[in-house]
Amino acid sequence: MRTVAWRLDGSLRMVMGGIISAYAFAWTAHFFVEKNKPATFTYPVWSLRGDLKLWWEVVTLQRGY
Repeated sequence: MRTVAWRLDGSLRMVMGGIISAYAFAWTAHFFVEKNKPATFTYPVWSLRGDLKLWWEVVTLQRGY
């Protein structure tokens, strides 16, 4: 039982780490490459909605990589 709890915790850490690192790369590109401010700061709900829509399109093969 203890091993299962650790695995779930480890998986959660990996998912959260992936999300945080993806946003960190995207925000860095916005600030230093495109020289603008990400919409996540101004419209966080719309930003999340757009991210989830893009994710769904990629997962269901409606959009290529």
